[in-house]
Amino acid sequence: MRIPSKMTLALSATGLVLFGAYAVYLVHAEDEDLRATIVREAQMLGHSLQTAIADALRDRQMADVQELLVRLDKVEQWVDIMVYDQAGALQAQSPGSLATQALEGRAALKSIRTGKSFLTYDHPADPKRLVLALPMRLEHRGIIGAIVLARPLDDLRADIARTRRDAATSVALFVLAATLIGLILGRVYLGAPMSGLVSAMRRVREGDLASHLPVRRKDEIGEAAKEFNVMVTELQEVRQRLAEEASRRQALEHGLQEADKLITIGQLAASVAHEIGSPLQVLVGRAHALAEHDYDVERVRRSSEIIARQGERITGIVEQLMTYARRRPPRTILTDLREPVRAVLDLLAIEGKKQGIAISLTAPDDVPVVPCDSNRIQQVVFNLLRNALNATPKGGHVSVELARAPIDDLPGRTGKTPGVVLAVEDDGSGIAPENLQRVFEPFYTTRAEAGGVGLGLAVVKAIVAEHGGRVSATSDLGKGSRFLVELPVGSEGIVTATQAPKAVQEGAA
Repeated sequence: MRIPSKMTLALSATGLVLFGAYAVYLVHAEDEDLRATIVREAQMLGHSLQTAIADALRDRQMADVQELLVRLDKVEQWVDIMVYDQAGALQAQSPGSLATQALEGRAALKSIRTGKSFLTYDHPADPKRLVLALPMRLEHRGIIGAIVLARPLDDLRADIARTRRDAATSVALFVLAATLIGLILGRVYLGAPMSGLVSAMRRVREGDLASHLPVRRKDEIGEAAKEFNVMVTELQEVRQRLAEEASRRQALEHGLQEADKLITIGQLAASVAHEIGSPLQVLVGRAHALAEHDYDVERVRRSSEIIARQGERITGIVEQLMTYARRRPPRTILTDLREPVRAVLDLLAIEGKKQGIAISLTAPDDVPVVPCDSNRIQQVVFNLLRNALNATPKGGHVSVELARAPIDDLPGRTGKTPGVVLAVEDDGSGIAPENLQRVFEPFYTTRAEAGGVGLGLAVVKAIVAEHGGRVSATSDLGKGSRFLVELPVGSEGIVTATQAPKAVQEGAA
């Protein structure tokens, strides 16, 4: 329900209650006034008859009393007059009056006994007849009887009913007029301005900040319109500032991206120059040595071996750069991760034995299959396991573990996601805390003196991210490191290798 309608109903209800109460008061006051008037008329008539009828009753002139009552009945037809003696017996009455009325007799007896006038009604709640009894006294004899006046109240009831109808009609007309006026005024002064304000707010919500309200009034609605216009103007200014800030931020971000590209290119160039420069110097030196010395088979053989090793080193560096830079989409199929992990372990098992390092694998049968590129996963395992072997001293141990576990808050997902966890842990020298945060950065390495390029873990991070997973590292300096790869299970849900042998075979192939 709209506010004008609510206000109109509230005002109409208030007016109905107030004017209804006033009308009830008026009807009650009118009833009291009419009753008082009738009582005064009856008392005046009774007092005027007391002495004359008392003298006639004393002299036993009942005929004179009856003649008086007949004459009065012609003049005062609205009242019946009855005369009772000292014993309460009816002695005379107006023509047409009912002598069998018990109420008049009781009133006469009570007036005679008390010596006072007595007023009563036939029905106090809804009276139809008024009865007034007046005692008659004579000197030296006291009370000798009573005069009773009985007056019908039909005219009084008619007047009260007419007053009630008039009051009800007045209240109804007032409520109707107040309702109509309230609706009209509410529409003009409140409804229409509020509708305009709501429409303007909707336009603003839809993005039209050029919407303003005309200010034609000096009341609260006008003040609201002014404040709305001020608010819209401020919103326009804020939008303009935000647009300008967004443009500046985009320009800044673009500049930062360009600077980041230049920095990356510079880092790449410096790293490539450093990594390839050393073997190139060896190649050039050996080539000059071959050119400057006489033919010596043994020296040529050694120089050729050195040239070959340095060429292979350059080839490896270039392959790692190409692997990191290449962003072709992975060929994803359901794969049992135990197969690529075991393939890498078989490949590096001989190297582990040469270094005196034990390698163990824990891979239960309930490990789910994962949608992935098996070749790239092998590269991830290879890089992690190679780093672990390089960091572990002779007699150490490297453990590889596959497990089924939920993954919390993967990129692009919320809550827990079913997945598989690959953990590679060694008991080597560990990584310093200040270096641990940078191990996945391209070209960052702590093994530069041993020929490390710093792209292995960067490649691992890129491949895992392409598969929608996450890689992390923890380390305790002097005790070893642990690398954790988390890969989500596909939309097919949790399916183990024993439940999907065909998919596993395809993945292993």
